[in-house]
Amino acid sequence: MLSDNKISCKEEYLQRVSEDILLRPDYWKIYHDTWRIYRYGHGIKVVYIKSGNESKKSNVAVSLKPLSAEEKSERLSQSVSRTKSTIFELAFCNEFDYFCTFTLDEEKVSDRYDLKTFRKDLAQFVRNLNRSRDEKIKYLFVPEQHKDGAWHLHGLVKGLTGSDLKEFNLSERLPHKIRQHIKNGEKVYNWEKYSKKFGFFTATPIKSHDACAKYITKYITKDVMKNNLESGAHSFFASQGLQRKTLVLQENDERCPLEKWGFENEYVKTAWFDSEEDFLAALSKKNGQPKITS
Repeated sequence: MLSDNKISCKEEYLQRVSEDILLRPDYWKIYHDTWRIYRYGHGIKVVYIKSGNESKKSNVAVSLKPLSAEEKSERLSQSVSRTKSTIFELAFCNEFDYFCTFTLDEEKVSDRYDLKTFRKDLAQFVRNLNRSRDEKIKYLFVPEQHKDGAWHLHGLVKGLTGSDLKEFNLSERLPHKIRQHIKNGEKVYNWEKYSKKFGFFTATPIKSHDACAKYITKYITKDVMKNNLESGAHSFFASQGLQRKTLVLQENDERCPLEKWGFENEYVKTAWFDSEEDFLAALSKKNGQPKITS
């Protein structure tokens, strides 16, 4: 049973799992289905890998035959799915404060169409500011192109303080959309150090951490991924040191702790829970709770 009805992620337990299970010579010879429990901040994800599919990954022969249009589309879909999963993981596992949009002004930067330079200059800009700050600025950015091909970023940021941000007001010349937000009582901020160096900027406080983590992934589409792959552009940028998901439990057993799944295909099925309590409530009464105590 789970200790105190909570999933333990203590270092000593993970060490025991590594020594007793993960490093066994025969562990990856999949005799039964494998399931894993991951912690994403306060969220829980269960991944169930169907029998044999873990081994298949390492046994697939590399083919030099050109991919068909259908195969290319499938690979692109898989790439989109992996990218969205990573962005969601980073967004959900960290407590960001603001949802931000970063644009480029042609009068302030040499080339609004050069994403590589924009990324490099912005990262250096943040590093320079962090040298003199106790609370470091952390970020997760997703690039997007305007219709004319110029770049801007949508992203999540934490570490900006009241001295960094200035609230916009209706006496200023602002885009219609921003004015509507302000008229509706929403707070919209400018980061003046950024706007003076790069271009127009907006930041709005994040009201729902969970909803925002899901929302940021909507900017990753097949068209965006295809353009990024063709141009060599990155699909997202993240500062160093962000929290990632942690493996709580891995089992190689026919017994599975869940009966209902949110997603399933021929290789895997997964279930997501917004909280640990939701996960515990969904566990199969027949199978009981997975044993995680040492």
